[in-house]
Amino acid sequence: MLASPPPTTDAPIGAAERSRDFRERRRASVPACITPLHDICVVAGRGVHVVDSDGRSYVDLTGGLGAMLLGYAHPDLESAVVAQWRRLAHTSFPTMPSEPYVALAEALAGLAGSTDEPYKTFFVNSGAEAVDNAMKIASWVTGRSRFIALEGAFHGRTIGSLALTARERPFKVDLKIPLADTARLPLRLALDARDQGDTATSVDDALDAFCRMNGGAESFAAMIVEPVLGEGGILSLPPAFLVGAERFCRRYGITFVADEVQCGLGRTGAWLVSRALGARPDLVVVGKPLGGGLPLAAIVGRSALLDRLHAGALGTTQGGNPVACAAGLALLEVIRRDGLLERAAAIGDATRRCLGHLDGRERCGVALTLRVNGAMAALALNVGGAPERAAALVAEILREARDRGVLLLRGGLAGEAVRMLPPLVIEEGTLEDALRIAASAVESVVARHAP
Repeated sequence: MLASPPPTTDAPIGAAERSRDFRERRRASVPACITPLHDICVVAGRGVHVVDSDGRSYVDLTGGLGAMLLGYAHPDLESAVVAQWRRLAHTSFPTMPSEPYVALAEALAGLAGSTDEPYKTFFVNSGAEAVDNAMKIASWVTGRSRFIALEGAFHGRTIGSLALTARERPFKVDLKIPLADTARLPLRLALDARDQGDTATSVDDALDAFCRMNGGAESFAAMIVEPVLGEGGILSLPPAFLVGAERFCRRYGITFVADEVQCGLGRTGAWLVSRALGARPDLVVVGKPLGGGLPLAAIVGRSALLDRLHAGALGTTQGGNPVACAAGLALLEVIRRDGLLERAAAIGDATRRCLGHLDGRERCGVALTLRVNGAMAALALNVGGAPERAAALVAEILREARDRGVLLLRGGLAGEAVRMLPPLVIEEGTLEDALRIAASAVESVVARHAP
């Protein structure tokens, strides 16, 4: 296990809260379909460390599934949240507007837009809810009802966003509710854009051919893409595809939507990946880290598009809660003040340095591929083209790393990748130690299953 100071907690860890009792209580009160990736009970967190009910400390490279960009108990976020709670805990913005909502809306609109092309912001509670609203907006402004999404995409599990999510099992299997009509764009078409000669023409021609085979471009309300596919295994779309796709969508009146719920707000070293790569989405969806651990997500879109909606088209009771917005403002300020965009790039460099020796290796019939984009990383396993076998190895790797004090994620369409989303505040030494443990767990598990 990593030698690291456990987070402090004001509440003593008693016998009633120990892991065995907790599991029994969880099974009795929570639906069995919710199966935690790490079967522990976390009771406290500080920085990048969490401690469970048995008193064990872990380095959290899951980052709260990407939500804890500044780690746990960050003092600036804590101060902002407490001060806002004491001043004004809640008001539903459509009923009584509040200052933190407007201030954060201005800040996000500034990241996405420009003087020549202003943007506006609408807040909701989660990334999936934001995607749902983006779908509604696109349908309203275009008068169309169909969507384009990538193979391997993950956009959420609500009824709207689920139509865009590619993975059938376990998210959609046996579901009898009709989902939005979605055409699935081949992932290879997007990833190969970087290798084509005249990329603008090539992407345009490829999308044109795809749409002709799927009812025509004029039938689609929106194309929704993740600039970096997170659940899909940290697959980064090339600038050529994003810029070409935006141009194609503008030509046919299709709303171009960038889903940056996982990759946005600094995780890759850019405020917004799509803008950094030269694309200008009509709508950008952000979430996960935005509330600093509190539920908050946003749709940031071109003013000319959003202002076409009828009165009452958008609204929510809790979205843009003043306390969550205060946390969001503090988060953006800390990222700027502490140079965390640059820190994301350094985390990516350290990840390549510590895991790079595994990239491209084949050992004991297991081929390994490392993918890194700033503070997003995945090590994909290929076991003779059998994703279920690779997924079983990944599950074992996660258990072994956890036993040694490091929490990891899985990724890929079949769970065949080990994924990492570390907080940007992680110290270099802690990061390198955790990555070496992850690498050791991979090598150990692969060796154990050698034929």
